[in-house]
Amino acid sequence: MKKRQKKLWKTGYENRNTDVLLYSDFTQDETEKMGFKKIENIQEYVDHRISQNGKIKITIVPTGRFVRLRK
Repeated sequence: MKKRQKKLWKTGYENRNTDVLLYSDFTQDETEKMGFKKIENIQEYVDHRISQNGKIKITIVPTGRFVRLRK
């Protein structure tokens, strides 16, 4: 499990100008505790982001119950 976490850190998600979306079954409270915002409507969110600046980079991180990511 630790190796997986290190690998996620090394990929540099937190350094890019990228929206990181967690694809998981975490509850809203759990997601917020990890420093992320849970997005209920992905399409609405993406449309809003595109309307802000025309460009958007999104990284979708598939997570299990046990992978903890931090911003």
